[in-house]
Amino acid sequence: MLIGPFTPTSVYRTWDHHKAIYAAMRPPKVAPMNSQHLFGTAADVSCPAKMGWNMFVAHVRAVAEAEDSKIRYLKFYRGSFAHLDIRERKTLLVEYA
Repeated sequence: MLIGPFTPTSVYRTWDHHKAIYAAMRPPKVAPMNSQHLFGTAADVSCPAKMGWNMFVAHVRAVAEAEDSKIRYLKFYRGSFAHLDIRERKTLLVEYA
């Protein structure tokens, strides 16, 4: 299944790298210990520069909603990127930040 052109910006993270990401946020935040990135079951993908935000959201949702998709969680960060993961859930959960 073609899902591109998306660029993963973050996939598996070590605990130290994960903490550094949250420490660099403004304001700094506490790194969640249950992040799917720590287990290698998550990815963040950037919205391509030549693709509008609404098209990006529609495309990522279509991929996640496909019958054979293992994606169970999506979180869209307006105008920037989408977090997706394959956490254990029976249905897809979609959130917007």
